[in-house]
Amino acid sequence: MERSTGLSALSDRAGFLVAYPDAMRQGRGRYPPSWNASGPKDPYAGGIDDGLFVSDVITAIQARYCVNPAQLWATGISNGASMVGYLACVLADRIAAYAPVESVFFQIPGGCRPAHPAAILDVHVRTDPVAPYAGVPARGSPDYFALSIPMWLRDWASRDGCNSALAHVTGFRGLTQEAWTRCAGHDAVVGDLLPAGGHSWFRSMGAASGDRLLLTFFAAHALRPVSATWAPRKPWAIPAPAGRRIVIASMRQFRLPTPHAEPFDVSLSSDGSVWFTEFAADKIGRINRAGVLAQFSVPTKDAGPYQISPGTDGAMWFTEYNTTKIGWVAPSGRITEFQLPKPSYGGTAITASANGQELVADPAGFIDVVAADGAISRIKVPSILGLPFGIARLSSGAVWLSELTGYYEFSRHLLLFPAGSGRPTLTVTLPSPLSDVVALAAGDGGTAWFADFGSGDIGEVRPDGRYSLFETGSASGGLTDIAHGADGSMWFSQQDGIIGRVAGDGQVTELALPMPESNPDGIAVSRGHTVWVAATGIDSIVEISL
Repeated sequence: MERSTGLSALSDRAGFLVAYPDAMRQGRGRYPPSWNASGPKDPYAGGIDDGLFVSDVITAIQARYCVNPAQLWATGISNGASMVGYLACVLADRIAAYAPVESVFFQIPGGCRPAHPAAILDVHVRTDPVAPYAGVPARGSPDYFALSIPMWLRDWASRDGCNSALAHVTGFRGLTQEAWTRCAGHDAVVGDLLPAGGHSWFRSMGAASGDRLLLTFFAAHALRPVSATWAPRKPWAIPAPAGRRIVIASMRQFRLPTPHAEPFDVSLSSDGSVWFTEFAADKIGRINRAGVLAQFSVPTKDAGPYQISPGTDGAMWFTEYNTTKIGWVAPSGRITEFQLPKPSYGGTAITASANGQELVADPAGFIDVVAADGAISRIKVPSILGLPFGIARLSSGAVWLSELTGYYEFSRHLLLFPAGSGRPTLTVTLPSPLSDVVALAAGDGGTAWFADFGSGDIGEVRPDGRYSLFETGSASGGLTDIAHGADGSMWFSQQDGIIGRVAGDGQVTELALPMPESNPDGIAVSRGHTVWVAATGIDSIVEISL
């Protein structure tokens, strides 16, 4: 960090101190040093409390040097920037301002509850291939999904009590700035978007210019007294994008009885029941046609029930994120698990096929074909571009598959397997290297549709490989799932609390859920024009009647 920046030389000239603390080596020393940027309550943290460590570092420095306690600031890059974001949640009463550079902000167990308003300056490159500006999708990483940078900044502006009015400024060398400056705590929340540079310390501006940008922001934000009764504000209600909006008749919320269950995916059975996975609770849930909710425990502990698909006679099939098994659940709730053949990384997406079969995408390089009795055969996917992830079967029997590539499992390649073929005959490469196709669904007329988390686009791909992209109202809202509607429309969900529809004429309309923290994941649409959403963030299944 000291080599990457010019902060030490700048501190000598400007008269401030810089401390460069070291993180711990992880995995009993087997892995490089890294910060625990999600807190000691994270089950994978091993009890490490890096927030307490940084607080102790500050105390030790203050004991030896002349330090103004109102002028303490924090900055970092990459994993260090994620740590800076965590410090804003736990040390806002000690550190006045925070400047994460090229960060990913993972979820903090228990949420972010600062004791004091925090001044935030986030610096990011839109095309960073390592720390995605769009965040990390829950669809691909249920344990460690991350908000997009705009969503993270908006949450901080709401938390600090800022006015919702947002100022846009274009500045030095193409830098674009979004700022909330009218805040209850007399602080600011600012996002600086750089035009180029990759995953680095101010490459396009130059380190010296970047260092001065940070110092200017820090110097303007000292720790100020606030009322003893100050508390972080609740998230803002999300406005539906301008233009035509989805009109609904009613909305009903089914809150799950198990705390922190994290409902993840949702699907409809042939008898009209709504089934869903509960990732953290290790359960499969069902809402029958009478609106009665039931839960059924998965036999394997910590299996992480993941994606779910209808089987025959009202039964359902589901994948498990943390195992190499798939599960079958009878209409009665009885669950049976089946071991996938080796080698396997475990199933990801799952879709119904002909003759009661299910097709499962296995990132080990296979499509697993599961018969109604649990017998499993495999189709070897040629290692052309990446690892199988999303899957959709068309009415013709053809299968589309998306493949993961690169850091944080970006997915920009789609493969077409014709009916009855074990080899792809067509490969489609999307234009953006940051594309992340997290979900696929069959459409009408032999088309397949996809949700691109990285670009914020909904896509339709035709049998000849030509495709169309449809922009959603929020370019960095974090698309999570896509489903076919009864009238030929396609429905999608976004991590920022919005669901949307692409009509047959290509018109996109959207609905903002009244629960900003809902974090919708799975989505399904019944023939009766009812939309079902797995709202992971509020442990609920939401029923929307059109």
